[in-house]
Amino acid sequence: MCYNPAMQATLPEGWTQAEYAWLSALGQARDPARLLDQHRDWQRAAWVQAKLDALQGLTPDAMQRLTPAVQGLIRLADRLGALELRCYARERRLDFALALYDLRGVSPVMRELAGLLPRASSVRQVNGWRVLAGLYRVLGELAQAQQAAQRAYTAAQGLGNDALIGQCEYMLALLAHTAGDTDSALRWVQRARANAQRANQLRGVAECYTFEGVVRRARGEYDQALAAYRAGIQASEQADFPLGVARCIANTGLVYWTMGLYEDARLHYREAMTRFQQLGAEWDVATCTLNTAILLQHDGDYEGALELYAQAQRRYEALGDTEGVAYCLLNRAAVYDDMRQHARAAQTAHQAATLFDRLQIPLQAVQARQLKANALLQVDQPRNARLTLDAAQRLLETLPNPTLAVHQAYLLGEAHGKLGAFRAARRQFEACLRLIRETPALRDAPPEEVGVYLSQFREIVASIAGYYGRAGDWRAAFDACQQGKGNALRLAWNAPLSLPELTRAERGRLDALRQRYETALSRQSRARTPAEVRQRRRETERALLEWRAYQRTLAARYPRLNWQQPEPLRPEQLPLDEQTLLIEYAVAPDWLTIVWARRQGGRTQLGGRVVRIPAETLRAEIQALLEAVESGASLATVQARARVLFERLIRPLEAQLQGVRRIMVCPDGDLHSAPWAVLCDSRGRYLLERTAIASCPSASAWASAERLARPKPPPRRMLVAAVSEFRGAGGDTRARLSPLPGALREANAVQRVWGSPVQALRNQQATRAGLTRALTQADVLHLATHATPNLRMPMLSAIALWGESEPQWLYAHEVLQQRLRARLTTLSACQTAVGATTADGALGLHWAFLAAGCPTVLATLWRLPDAVAPVWSERFYARYKAGASALTAMREACLAVRRTPQFQHPRYWGAWQCFGATR
Repeated sequence: MCYNPAMQATLPEGWTQAEYAWLSALGQARDPARLLDQHRDWQRAAWVQAKLDALQGLTPDAMQRLTPAVQGLIRLADRLGALELRCYARERRLDFALALYDLRGVSPVMRELAGLLPRASSVRQVNGWRVLAGLYRVLGELAQAQQAAQRAYTAAQGLGNDALIGQCEYMLALLAHTAGDTDSALRWVQRARANAQRANQLRGVAECYTFEGVVRRARGEYDQALAAYRAGIQASEQADFPLGVARCIANTGLVYWTMGLYEDARLHYREAMTRFQQLGAEWDVATCTLNTAILLQHDGDYEGALELYAQAQRRYEALGDTEGVAYCLLNRAAVYDDMRQHARAAQTAHQAATLFDRLQIPLQAVQARQLKANALLQVDQPRNARLTLDAAQRLLETLPNPTLAVHQAYLLGEAHGKLGAFRAARRQFEACLRLIRETPALRDAPPEEVGVYLSQFREIVASIAGYYGRAGDWRAAFDACQQGKGNALRLAWNAPLSLPELTRAERGRLDALRQRYETALSRQSRARTPAEVRQRRRETERALLEWRAYQRTLAARYPRLNWQQPEPLRPEQLPLDEQTLLIEYAVAPDWLTIVWARRQGGRTQLGGRVVRIPAETLRAEIQALLEAVESGASLATVQARARVLFERLIRPLEAQLQGVRRIMVCPDGDLHSAPWAVLCDSRGRYLLERTAIASCPSASAWASAERLARPKPPPRRMLVAAVSEFRGAGGDTRARLSPLPGALREANAVQRVWGSPVQALRNQQATRAGLTRALTQADVLHLATHATPNLRMPMLSAIALWGESEPQWLYAHEVLQQRLRARLTTLSACQTAVGATTADGALGLHWAFLAAGCPTVLATLWRLPDAVAPVWSERFYARYKAGASALTAMREACLAVRRTPQFQHPRYWGAWQCFGATR
């Protein structure tokens, strides 16, 4: 018989070491006959019942050690022939498998239990079918899981037992979530919690709060998810359930991660991992390690990420979790590629692809092959890259996925180009740009979707534009930028007119199905655990099929419907005049492409330059200038750094600047954070002194903005919201806000200049609900408060509003849901022009107001000194009210501030940028 001294302190209550040793040996024996001749006094139904009853509230480590003993109890129950015990013992074995996420050897036990349950008591049926439902769910057999859960629920209702009913409702919530129905999942889990509370089952209450947090996160309700996890921690502590506490802490970290608050996420993961290790929860430790590695990778700590990926991989290997191993390999390959260790990246990606093929997970198998092909291209092996992409293409034909299709077309273009097949390369690049342009609408997508989806295409578009630019084909380079940049913004502006023939019900259903597919696709790309990956893959496939089916139905009903985004404009269609210069920039890893357009002699002229400069160098130069400006460094230091950027970005176009009064800049990459107004020439003259500068993601997007701002009656109704006090100090980095006494002075100055009608919301009036109600009624919006950009999850960038105990927040994704009538929005807060760099511009607060229908938005690049905002606002609105365009009024207000002695430094006047329409 086996003997394990370590078990002495962890045996369940009522178990002895001798009993544990005998049962473990019985469970592992090939021929148990000799063992069954021993300990006849233990071979009684009451004894077996007592041992099974004691198997509650165990740590994962104890469950792992006790699994052979539970198998011994199954054999003993079978020998006794007691139906209830035979079911009960198998339930316990499967409970352990679920808790440990260790499904090895459970299929025979599941079949045996399913065969026994129809003859068992109602209580046994409730518990047995519920456990089977959980296992069917993890195994991906959703129909069987739902059938088993419904049988358990029916039996529980017949008994009228609140505790059992609540357990079944919890399982139904899990299954609804797996099917992508978060509304039903939320209803079921709340009912389950109510029943658990009536039955005084503290652990059940804790588990319900934890799962409610999971559902809330999936719905994008992050503050509610955090509240659910806090309640889950409290309930777990009351129930003496340390594993529940650890899982709530880890899930809190996951919410902060999703929100882009990486510092908070890392702290929670570190605490959770310590607790999991103490409890022996190996699968939870592996998953926590994997998530922490991804955090380090995002932060650029590649060595630290590789070390943690290796640790997670070893843990998954010890658990027999091949899928977890494959994900670790895939992430390691991505890190090697980021570190420019391309040979290792190709080798590791090949290993990942092999495992994903074996597991029959085609999505990740394609991702691994594309990663391998990219690495092979970097080491100048285009033929091998082409063979790898051919294998990926065969999988893609059975797996429609727009994101992977874009990457596939781009990589094939690169491979053809390196092989000298330039026509084939051009065809692939055109297909790639077309796929990006035809990306489904993002207007109603959840906050997790917009920034993540668009950001992956930016470098692809820039690289294709650079390819054409190096060939001297400036029209093709211009067209590439139009097809790949600004698409979501243009679609948002065209949304009210895009489907004129649909009824409201048809449009609502179409939007809902499209949003469901995009949400599922986004969640699938961010799935962390093998179980979550399987679940998300099934959700995506179901959502895609349903969306396409309804599209076909409507296309047959309305033959003239066009499902594509607006066509990109030709240079001749731009709203250029002879005093306006348009500049398109495209920043690729090693090249900067500049394309200019100007109206001269009644014709639109195109030209450009391609400059060889690493993107890292350009980023460093922009950051150096921003740091010098915001820190208040000497003017000599600021101008020296500004001249470097002027020479790179503006000097090549000096000849085109003659006679120009307006520049429309279409930035790319890190250029979205460049302070254009502050760039200065060799004579120390700032660019703002020479001309007005506006910005838009692309030339086509600018043209759409000008159409949106076409002549209307003069703006009359203004909304001013100002918050100067921020109560409370919340638990995350968003709530650490200082007072803004200048905000009220700013609101008073704006109201004084504008006259009436003005709706002013000051402090207690400027609540989230109050501002949301008023947003859609004003012609001009002016918000004076704090703002917090979120570069990792840009649609979670937020404006701080009044709250009694802590600030309330208006998120960018909530602004997107509005239909604004405003012609102008001024975001007089810190860093409201800062966002995540994507193919659709810098996503953030200013972008959200543009996409919500406001054609012109003024926003800031850095933290504004509180004293200057009232001065700037008064000068700006005096000129705007007098009839100047927003761009002209902004330029004149900035120059007026600069002429004020105490505000001459660029940090006081250079932060403002004008986005969208210029007239």
